[in-house]
Amino acid sequence: MMDAKIEGEDEDYVKIYVNDHTGIEHDITIEKETGDIPYHDQDGYADDPDERSPEGMKHVGQAQQYAKYYVYRERGYDTLDVDKNPDRLLHAAIIVAALSTNAFEDHFGDLYRQLKSHNTDQEPVVHVEDDVREDTFFVYAKEIACVYPHRVPG
Repeated sequence: MMDAKIEGEDEDYVKIYVNDHTGIEHDITIEKETGDIPYHDQDGYADDPDERSPEGMKHVGQAQQYAKYYVYRERGYDTLDVDKNPDRLLHAAIIVAALSTNAFEDHFGDLYRQLKSHNTDQEPVVHVEDDVREDTFFVYAKEIACVYPHRVPG
């Protein structure tokens, strides 16, 4: 289990210590406005990413993601990538679930028809050759834009 402690912050950055799953302490600095990490030091893995083991790469990446999440939760700065922000994902799910049947059809009907075409006689929106279809894993996606105000710490 990971844990973290915010050590301090100034106008632009938050300094945080994260202990990863193996007990290694990571000293991380996160830019408040962008979520970028300009500084990351630890003594458990090679400093050069090319020299790190796959396991070391995983732990360093997890420590960075946890630091961003922790700063977001504790201070409210928008440090998470949009697709990794649990609040944005939840808001998108709530908005889609609240759509009327007609609004859902307007926005997602093509996606629904494409998915349905895999198991029924429904004509696909995008044609995929049968020989490709048999050995391929498909991911269909739609862009969802939600107006999400920037959280103000407090």
